[in-house]
Amino acid sequence: MRALTALVLALACSQPPPPPCGSPAFAPKLDYLRHLGMDLTIGGKRVRAVALYANAPDYRHTASPARDGSEGVACVDDAARAALVYLRDVEVTGNPASREEASRLIDFVVAMEQGNGEWINFVNADGTPNRTSPTSVASFSYWAARALWALAEGYRVLHREDLRPVLDRAVARFARELDSGRLVGGSVTATSEALLGVLAYLRVAPTPSNTSTALRAAQRLVKTEQRGIHIEGEAWHAWGARAVQALAAAAITLRRPEFAESARREADGLWARFDRGVPAGLEPDGSLKQFPQIAYGQSPIIEGYLALADATGDRRYAVRAGKLARWFTGGNSAGARMYDAATGRTFDGIQSATAINRNAGAESNVEALLALEAIAQNPVAVGAFQDVEPTGRAEITYWPAANPIEVDLARGLAAEFMAQNPDVIIHVQPIPAGRSSEEVLLAAIVGHATPDVCSNINSALLSRLVRAQSVVRLDTLGPTAARLRERASDAMLAPVRLPDGGIYALPWKTNPMVLLYNSDLVAKPPRTYSELRTLFHRLAKDADGDGRLDHWALFVKPSPTWFERFYDFYPLYLAGSRGKTLVEHGKVAFDNEAAVAALELLHDGFAAHELPLAMFEGRDPFLDGTVAMKIVGPWFLQQLEELKMPGLHYEVAPVPVPDGESPEHAYAFGDLKSIAIFATTRHPDAAGRFVAFLTSPAADRKLVELAAQLPYRRSLTDDPRIASALDRWHGMRTIAAQVERVRDIDIDRDIVEVLDIVSEAYEAASVYGTVSPARAVHDAAREAREVLER
Repeated sequence: MRALTALVLALACSQPPPPPCGSPAFAPKLDYLRHLGMDLTIGGKRVRAVALYANAPDYRHTASPARDGSEGVACVDDAARAALVYLRDVEVTGNPASREEASRLIDFVVAMEQGNGEWINFVNADGTPNRTSPTSVASFSYWAARALWALAEGYRVLHREDLRPVLDRAVARFARELDSGRLVGGSVTATSEALLGVLAYLRVAPTPSNTSTALRAAQRLVKTEQRGIHIEGEAWHAWGARAVQALAAAAITLRRPEFAESARREADGLWARFDRGVPAGLEPDGSLKQFPQIAYGQSPIIEGYLALADATGDRRYAVRAGKLARWFTGGNSAGARMYDAATGRTFDGIQSATAINRNAGAESNVEALLALEAIAQNPVAVGAFQDVEPTGRAEITYWPAANPIEVDLARGLAAEFMAQNPDVIIHVQPIPAGRSSEEVLLAAIVGHATPDVCSNINSALLSRLVRAQSVVRLDTLGPTAARLRERASDAMLAPVRLPDGGIYALPWKTNPMVLLYNSDLVAKPPRTYSELRTLFHRLAKDADGDGRLDHWALFVKPSPTWFERFYDFYPLYLAGSRGKTLVEHGKVAFDNEAAVAALELLHDGFAAHELPLAMFEGRDPFLDGTVAMKIVGPWFLQQLEELKMPGLHYEVAPVPVPDGESPEHAYAFGDLKSIAIFATTRHPDAAGRFVAFLTSPAADRKLVELAAQLPYRRSLTDDPRIASALDRWHGMRTIAAQVERVRDIDIDRDIVEVLDIVSEAYEAASVYGTVSPARAVHDAAREAREVLER
């Protein structure tokens, strides 16, 4: 293996890969929105708001003009939607500045609530609410609906329990509007935005009351459908037309596909008539009514298309969203660039083909960013937005892992992709036979026979591939960069970034190791090492009376093979190390108490003969009741389901932590597998589109359903697109809750040697007790340093 790696590295030095190519990544900027931010004091509390207007050329904050009744300097309408922009950025990047902005904007929204689920909209410069303007009076109208939406997303993303009381009042007030048969503010728009809020709340608080409110709101919107358009009476305008988005989201969250069909009729009918920007209105006779084109008219349509793409799996809607989003970059009737990528500023509108309103106030910028953030997280939409057109027919060779389940999954997904992308042919070929997939791929590099895409890349192999310059950087390639933004937070991506800051393989699936236990033998899962030791002693038995123990609490293999430590020492170590792995920045990181404690625990079990020395070749001792517990990943749930062992009852729980450690600080071993695009590909964009498809929500759902494995995806347990798949396997939700707190092995070229050294320490200290755990860790760390420093 080492000789093969050395040859690969030598070839890399003499034969540099082709220069980077493919469509670039896209991400909107929030700089100008921050410029619009302003501090206010309301009721003695400092909060954050957004300036209503900012006029060219200096873009200073401007209050509401006299023509609008001098309403004030800021409003709930804008602050709530701005909070949504920042909350989406928090989910993607974890940016502390965005977290602070979102939280303080939400503080403003809370301060304007009147204690009964109703809101005042506008505030004056001195912090006094405007209680008299018709567009501000305390009520449950447009601004209250947007407040509900922002509070629900804030509660979900920021986990702020202080929001719950006001959020509950808002939902109850919304429910009273529905009880009366009214639309919020007499508007489909406001009712849709309130529904989006309740749906967000449902993701983390799936109560019968919230479910009922969401269901009734969606049904009320369906009733407004006339001639395939969701309207009340005869008026329809694009400004704030979020009924399609809300109904598509309801179809997913409530598992009611008929809501998506209602949404689809508007998108396929009226919306299909729009080209180069959405005109604001529709006359009673069905003719389009031309008003100024503004971001508030484009954003709801774009997000509606994207929500429909999610709800139906139809990529055409994502393509339409991307094409419509070109309105911001010049694809409009005036040919004007409305969004400035350098500053993040969006102009207020297009009056005519020759008249551009170059002012840039709150609503235009908030709505533009909502649309562009959504586009940036959808690979299909990004491609259409960037106008990346296929160039001829691309042929992609894809190597999945050779196990039958993953091969079947790969073939099915490839067929779906080709049906949607007739310009691409995917050749699925399981990784060729060899001693290991790592050696096969390294040999393929030497033989210039690499595939375009491979989905069986572990961290140990990735470091070698990157050093050999054999794989494409994915966080700068348009389709995969969009998928990374949609799928994982910056915190989740940090462990897979290399020293240059790049991501060279898309994290695909993770298998958090948990404690599987026989619930007839273990009534309550152990939470700490002491509780686990107690079970070692209590469950070690001589069942047949021959004087030898034949039943035990936990199965761990005494074999020193390095990858066996994934099922004993390493999960125990991560549970106590607060996420510290074995190697950090090329230095030994395991010379610590967590490593000693894990070896001591296992040593105590073996020394007392309360852990089995047997290998149990040919059978699984958990299935026949010989052991009560084992550390294992989610794929084992499928085996349990298939074998249907009579009388076997099981549950799963997190791996116990050392005494004195909090489970809240624990991490699980994730056994991450990633997807790489090899630098020899002739079609980086097509390969990128395919990798983005393999990691889409729909593909992730199939990964769970068919393979009982978990996608490396944030908010997995409350993502309604994945929920039904998690329910397919008993115990899977408990395992899925670990996904955002997993650690893999380190992306280091010497990690396998380090694991070999650690495994030898395990054998000496824990299995045979020839050296103390503390000495074993110290000696292993010294030997590992020698390996890393040579």
